[in-house]
Amino acid sequence: MDDLKTIKYFDIVVREIKDILSFSINNILIDGDFLKTETKDQKDIFFDIVEIVKSFGITYKYIEPIGDNGWYKLTEYGIKLKDKGCGHIKFQKLLTKTPMTKYEKTFLIFFIIFGLFEIFQTYQILQPNISIEEFNELKSDFNNYKIQNDLLIKSILEERLNDTIHNKNLTKTNNNIE
Repeated sequence: MDDLKTIKYFDIVVREIKDILSFSINNILIDGDFLKTETKDQKDIFFDIVEIVKSFGITYKYIEPIGDNGWYKLTEYGIKLKDKGCGHIKFQKLLTKTPMTKYEKTFLIFFIIFGLFEIFQTYQILQPNISIEEFNELKSDFNNYKIQNDLLIKSILEERLNDTIHNKNLTKTNNNIE
């Protein structure tokens, strides 16, 4: 059996353990219907898998036997694995993670400080410091310019309309003369 299948069945056993001080690999795999044991070939495969899972657990110091009758208990290491709720592979990755170096910690601190500084600067730009009187004065100036702009646009449009009408009248008059 390949390593991935071994790990798969081992993870099933660890996940299904009810009592960390006394459990049977055989019972867990049979009771959970993870493996069939109806024919002689299925029973042979079952006992091979149980033996491989047992060896795997003992090799990685997750489990230790309680006597010679097929009952086991989780070690401290096995209890940590069960508490994490992840499988063997993820648990091994968690154990091999290295803490941050001084350089990484320093870089993180500078990143946070400059990030907060940038946020503060952006907030200051978005919130200019002007008084209410200055704001009201700017608002009234804006309204005055808006009114002047609207009047200018209206006069330009009227002038163009008059020019268009005048040009049409001239064209009609010229057509009538000819």
